Amino acid sequence: MPVTNIAKISLGGVWSNIAKGIKTLPEFDINYYELFTLIPGSNVNILFWKARWCGPLTLQEKFPRLYEFESAKLCLVSDTINSYGFSWRWKTQSMEEETMNDLGNLCSMIQEVNTQPVKNGFLFTLTSDGNYSVSTLRNKIDTNISPHIGIKINWSKVIPLKIRCFAWRAVLDRLPVATNWMVKGIKAQLNICVICNIDQESGDHLLIRCDMAKEAREWILRWCGVSNTHFDKVTDFLNFASTWGNCPRKRERLIAVCYALLWCLWLARNNLGFKKIHTNPAMIVDEVISQTYLWFKFRTKMMKCRWIEWSISPFC
Repeated sequence: MPVTNIAKISLGGVWSNIAKGIKTLPEFDINYYELFTLIPGSNVNILFWKARWCGPLTLQEKFPRLYEFESAKLCLVSDTINSYGFSWRWKTQSMEEETMNDLGNLCSMIQEVNTQPVKNGFLFTLTSDGNYSVSTLRNKIDTNISPHIGIKINWSKVIPLKIRCFAWRAVLDRLPVATNWMVKGIKAQLNICVICNIDQESGDHLLIRCDMAKEAREWILRWCGVSNTHFDKVTDFLNFASTWGNCPRKRERLIAVCYALLWCLWLARNNLGFKKIHTNPAMIVDEVISQTYLWFKFRTKMMKCRWIEWSISPFC
């Protein structure tokens, strides 16, 4: 039986959330009833006329004339199909020629369906083995979504969620800095960068072009053994990290280091602007190294690198 028939959207709970998710699939040009096929012969009770077990349509929708002749409209597949053939419960045995043709087509269709006993009650049509896979359905949805324009934020669980969100806002230029305050009509006491006191404060300047950001980034890239590259925007920096190298393990660590660097630069700006605490590039680098070591040590299972090795290179 379809999930939408056993759950009310107005009520809370797991099945309600599943029903809501099913209703959003047409937005991605996906038909829920084409994703699953019910299997007769399983331990699942399947309605003969009202369930979709013989194609994307119910037998009621395919053969409305036969359905009108059925006396037990809520009968199960197991009640109708048995080892001896078919067990019909017609209201009358007098049928017109078109209805008899429908009956012949129905019998032919049923004979083509596998009704042998099986373990599961349905098959997932997107996988070869018929087993449901969340990643397969997710990939199907992604292929039907309009292609993403711009950099993709890395949502690895190694990086704390608040830092991933911060990087996402930095890429969208939604950080609470002077340039964005001016756009919203908010007057700040100082529109220049609180760290260098030279240029106007913007997200790209604070995290990429400021002298302290340049020096800290140079030290970090040297620690990673990566050649220093000129960047103008946060998107350029993160795109460089997400496409660097051919080793996924090393790339994941470089991405985490870059996210940590941006976060520590932001904290240094806030400490100076609100607490009058000065931070130098060496302190930022030390914080990045220690923070990323803790991330990989306690947020992953494959971290075997010791602190002394990590302090020399993150690719130990």
